[in-house]
Amino acid sequence: MKRVLISVPVLLTIILSLYVLFHFVFIRDEMRIQRQIEKGRIAIEKENLFGLAGLISDKYRGSVGAEKSELLGYVHQLFQMSDNIKIRIHSIEIHVDNAEAEVVVQFSMTGTLDGNDFSGVWSGDAEQIGLRFVKENGAWQVVEVTEPARMRSRP
Repeated sequence: MKRVLISVPVLLTIILSLYVLFHFVFIRDEMRIQRQIEKGRIAIEKENLFGLAGLISDKYRGSVGAEKSELLGYVHQLFQMSDNIKIRIHSIEIHVDNAEAEVVVQFSMTGTLDGNDFSGVWSGDAEQIGLRFVKENGAWQVVEVTEPARMRSRP
């Protein structure tokens, strides 16, 4: 009976270890990047500037905000002027090359801006944005936000 009682905890420990390995250690970079994008979507919908800042590298340089603080300033202004932001991600294309990745996200966004529903592309029509990620200290972070055509034309 003792052997059976000892075997159950050992078996549970092995199962838990395998679960942790497969869900947190052996996941592919593409899945890690998708998780970062999902964290960003949630942070924007909850207007969580601190959560969004954690996804952006201190080395950020992009065409949308010249540096991290400027980008976060734009997002903060958006949060101040808008309500009920909802983002629906239609597709994500990820191309990983070692510790860098280029990502194209197709999404739609709805909500209100200064009390009025978003108009034009903001009304739920599909939009594309390009993101460049780098792996820093084991985590994928955004270092650039661009339009996809600009990303493809980079040398």
